[in-house]
Amino acid sequence: GERIAKITGSPSEKLKLSNIGEIKLGYKGDFTILKIENKYLELEDSTGKRVEQKPYVEASYSVVGGRIYKAESGN
Repeated sequence: GERIAKITGSPSEKLKLSNIGEIKLGYKGDFTILKIENKYLELEDSTGKRVEQKPYVEASYSVVGGRIYKAESGN
């Protein structure tokens, strides 16, 4: 609840954007469905440094303009 509000509702309020930031009737319904993967993922930054991250978040689906898009698996 609180984490989702911080990344959706709070920014839209601060930017004074209306009809976004919540899933409710009359609001724009673009959103992404994420899943938490409890396994290791190797990441590399712009300097070439590599680290392993566990767990990590991966996008599964996005809904944009009422259309559903399935994410391609990165692993």
